[in-house]
Amino acid sequence: MKEYIYNHFKAFLIIFSILSLTSVTPFWWLSLLSMIFFIWNFFNKKRELSLCITVLSLTVLLIIFNFKVIIPTNKWGDKVLAEWNKTGFDSAWLDNSQESINVIDRAVEAYSLRCGTCPDSLIEIEDIHLIFNDFSYRIKEPDGQVRGVLFYYEKVDSNRFYLAGVGKDGKIKTDDDLLPQISKEQEKTTRLVKYVVKSFTPKEIEREREVRAMLRKVKKIEKSILNK
Repeated sequence: MKEYIYNHFKAFLIIFSILSLTSVTPFWWLSLLSMIFFIWNFFNKKRELSLCITVLSLTVLLIIFNFKVIIPTNKWGDKVLAEWNKTGFDSAWLDNSQESINVIDRAVEAYSLRCGTCPDSLIEIEDIHLIFNDFSYRIKEPDGQVRGVLFYYEKVDSNRFYLAGVGKDGKIKTDDDLLPQISKEQEKTTRLVKYVVKSFTPKEIEREREVRAMLRKVKKIEKSILNK
């Protein structure tokens, strides 16, 4: 067997070098065969020794990288996906949804001020690219995809509107609805039917401005692409 291997050494060298690349795949254990081959050559005729040492070292490093980075990352991704696919209320997304509904409220208020009336639906707000889904409460659609439920919007009259998320119970217009947060100053001019008064920190105010500015940029980019 030894003579046969050394008579076809280049072919075996290519095969086991390629096999070493499996060290960063779910079949990483196959790369152990290449390591055995290179070590075996070291204790025998030492053919192409520098190349074998290089590939062996690379294989060891890739196996370490696989166990320290790739496998933990994949496990984390699987965990995140599994958590995302859970339907119903998810408190981990509550802050994100609160921020989204606050930004939607500001957009509705701006529209109402500009047009003299509240929009009939959120779709009418075209000056900003909004996220209308409440990811703190997710449902499975008929196509099998898991999505956040749409924020509820109702035009009460030309100067009043209702905006809310379904909250923990998944039902709209109940005590646990997710409501827009407004400042004490905004309370004087708001058209919201229900809301929560909050003392915003300078950091929170700046964050909201950044989100709205970012969404405007997205909308501008989208329009420029459509006009091309």
